[in-house]
Amino acid sequence: VVKKFKEKYRGDGGYTHDLIMGIYRDKLGDDENYLKERTSDMEYGLDYYDLVTYYEKKGNEAKAFETAKEGLANGEGRLKELIEFMVKHYKRQNDYQNTMEFLIMQFEDEQGLENYKTVEKYCKASEWKSISEKLYALAKKKPDVKADIDYHNKDYEAILDYVKNYTPLGFDLFYGFDEWAKRLEAHFPEEILKKYKQLVHDYISTKKIKNYSAARRYCDDVRRILLKDKRE
Repeated sequence: VVKKFKEKYRGDGGYTHDLIMGIYRDKLGDDENYLKERTSDMEYGLDYYDLVTYYEKKGNEAKAFETAKEGLANGEGRLKELIEFMVKHYKRQNDYQNTMEFLIMQFEDEQGLENYKTVEKYCKASEWKSISEKLYALAKKKPDVKADIDYHNKDYEAILDYVKNYTPLGFDLFYGFDEWAKRLEAHFPEEILKKYKQLVHDYISTKKIKNYSAARRYCDDVRRILLKDKRE
């Protein structure tokens, strides 16, 4: 099978080459040929991570670590798995500073609330203020991520600004308006009610049939808040 694949492969990389390496590594247990094929094709972060996992299974932590470092320095494209490996490696070493460095890198690579909370949980209380400011500055470039962090930090007014300025009939970078509006109803019922009414007006004003269903939906939201106020 390897012979036939190599006739097709002809040194152009890709899926066929992955199959060849997989057969050498997993089916034949041919480490020498696997390493020969693997090290001849090291371009992307996932190429390096494949070699990292090979060394891990062999129990060679030192080689896995060196390969991950090399991949982070030279690999292109996706680096997520290499960063995760470095976080786990330094945690096992009880190396706080390097673990923090790669946890922050993990957030930079894939910004989101879960990675933010991971940094927060591991970070020393004395350092959290400065580090959280650094993470927050990065998150400002992604309004939906920033909103998640604001809500986590109970800074509801920061999200309210996004919700109040939301313009669905134009270009807007803030996603998930409906979800955030509903989550903020308990904190700012009057402001959210005004926003719903404004949206009803804006959609109807277009005089386009396709927008009437959206207007109806926000009418239902207005009704729900008013009925809730009446019951309370």
